[in-house]
Amino acid sequence: MLTVDVAQMRSLFTFKTSSDSDLKYYVNADYWPSLNVANAMMDNAASVNPIASGFAANKMLVAHDFIRHLALNLFGTYQGVDLFNNEVALLQNLRLICGVGAGHTMGEILSVLSAVSITGNHANIVSDQTGNYMTNDDSSNTNICRVLFEQLIGVAPERFANLENGPNSQPIPFQAGDTISFKVTINAAAGQENLTDVEAIPARSYKIKLVMMASGNVSNTAVDAAEL
Repeated sequence: MLTVDVAQMRSLFTFKTSSDSDLKYYVNADYWPSLNVANAMMDNAASVNPIASGFAANKMLVAHDFIRHLALNLFGTYQGVDLFNNEVALLQNLRLICGVGAGHTMGEILSVLSAVSITGNHANIVSDQTGNYMTNDDSSNTNICRVLFEQLIGVAPERFANLENGPNSQPIPFQAGDTISFKVTINAAAGQENLTDVEAIPARSYKIKLVMMASGNVSNTAVDAAEL
């Protein structure tokens, strides 16, 4: 779990409408929060199935959980983490591959958002004076603003009661407590199992929840400075 500013998410995803069949979906990728999946919190009440619990908050992040997963499979106990002489390097590598940059988790998400953004170059992009936008002509998952619009209007149609027809953009009506979720799968390095001659280490998947909060309530666990 990671917390994000609901106002920021409302600025990220907006739309215009002049009728139910004439919708324009806008994404302003500049508002995508600067986060790292490896730092998602595993000790929150909304978190499930950590490898272990009871550690300090800054030792209960996804990066730590995956290293305990490695230790459990290599040594038969998550406490085998103490046997790694490169624990900090492992944590740094996890934060690298889960962060921004081409081919990295948050970098790939930002790339998808940027393609359909107000400055995007998606094959189905359309332009007006506000910028580039997507329409209902593209019903694929890449049209992420439309996906979120459809999901929210399906479960909370009352939030769209004051829908405005006209030239102005309006935000997807997110509220504090709403979540955007996605799945991340982390694999052990090839041949990692050879360290202790065990079976190949299975991948571990995480459902990452971005929980929307009022600005003053956004709070994510800070990374231990010794791990940077």
